[in-house]
Amino acid sequence: MIWGGKPSAYEERRIRTFVEHQYGLSETAISLSPKVGVKPRHCRQVLDSLVREGLVRRREFGDTEPIYYRYPGR
Repeated sequence: MIWGGKPSAYEERRIRTFVEHQYGLSETAISLSPKVGVKPRHCRQVLDSLVREGLVRRREFGDTEPIYYRYPGR
């Protein structure tokens, strides 16, 4: 693996599986990272791709990490 490169297929699958199996989701990349055993940078990359796919939403804050979320029925 290249240092700082993109997430491996295994890492991406772990994150996607976690997100898909959550009824509701509200996580930052930093909070999700230890739950799935993936570097925060790689979590952020995969979460951003899920935003582009419309599976989760991203809320920006000026002074802290963005939150990725999905609520049931939305």
